[in-house]
Amino acid sequence: MLGPLTVGALLVGFLVSDADLRIFFIALAGYFVAMLVNFSVTSAVLKPRLVSVVTPGDGVSFAVSELVEGMQWGFILVQTAFVAIGAAVLLDLSVARGRFSLWAVFFAVSTVLMVCALVHMLWRLPNPRGLNLSEHGLAGIRGNRKLRLSWEQIERVSVEKRRTANLVLTTRQGKPIRIPSPQIGSDVNVVAVVVRHFLEHPAERWMLTDANHALDRVEELYGEKRRSLLED
Repeated sequence: MLGPLTVGALLVGFLVSDADLRIFFIALAGYFVAMLVNFSVTSAVLKPRLVSVVTPGDGVSFAVSELVEGMQWGFILVQTAFVAIGAAVLLDLSVARGRFSLWAVFFAVSTVLMVCALVHMLWRLPNPRGLNLSEHGLAGIRGNRKLRLSWEQIERVSVEKRRTANLVLTTRQGKPIRIPSPQIGSDVNVVAVVVRHFLEHPAERWMLTDANHALDRVEELYGEKRRSLLED
């Protein structure tokens, strides 16, 4: 849908005679392009059987590379800028005509919401990147929450399909903790197998001190061949 919407916005932008409306529709097209590229970049790192592991480090850390994370931030900033431009143009038109349009209000509210989302992301920036597995338990997640669980606190591990695939950690109190796949840059089906193995085999958790050793062990037992081991 984003492709046709981009083309449509550009066509309208070049056809309208009003300069403000032209700026608005070109900004709208720019927003769609940034969203499309952001989606494409995120999808590119979520291939089946692909895992992104940050090394070296303590334990096994599933996380998107710093380059991809930086690009995602850039696209979000660009999208926010285009929405802000659209809002400014529509508000200017509304003031000039002496009445506010619903579109102006919609884009103004959208701008505020996107800025709030950016502030929220900045607030969570000190949280650890990705999901870290160690001998002691699991820790993370920058984009979602600050997670810290011992192995003894986890009841089961599963995968849930919603708008995106989620790794679900259910605590012994029955609380599900959902971690979307884009936040760990990996196929959550593979990550779930890794987490489940070390949850059920505490005697082998010492292997988590070496990411390659731990993943090789899981691959050997379950045949969950990873397509690539990415390094930061």
